[in-house]
Amino acid sequence: MVIINPRPNSRYRLVSSVPREEQKAEIFVEAAFPLERVEVIIDGITVALMDNPPYRFMWALQEGKHKLWVLGYSGGKVFKSREVEFEVIPPLPQKP
Repeated sequence: MVIINPRPNSRYRLVSSVPREEQKAEIFVEAAFPLERVEVIIDGITVALMDNPPYRFMWALQEGKHKLWVLGYSGGKVFKSREVEFEVIPPLPQKP
C-alpha cells in the first residue's frame, strides 16, 4: 500500500474566504493487491474505513502538523503503510 496523497511534508493553507468545513484534502491510497478493507488513520484516530477501490477520502483540514498512515486488511493479515507527515497552516492575515 502506498499513500499517493498527501505527499510527505505537504503543506496546506487554510483560506479565510472559504468556510472551514468546505476546506478538504484528498487522501488517496493505492494497493498492489486486493484488500478487504482500508483504514485511514490521522494522528492516531481512524477517520475513514473503505471496502472497495478506489481508496479515496476527503478529509476536513485541521490546523497543525499531522501524521497519516493506513492499515490494509486482507486474508486475516494486517498491512501498515509508511507514515506521511503533512501540515495545515493558518490563513494569511486579511488586509484592512
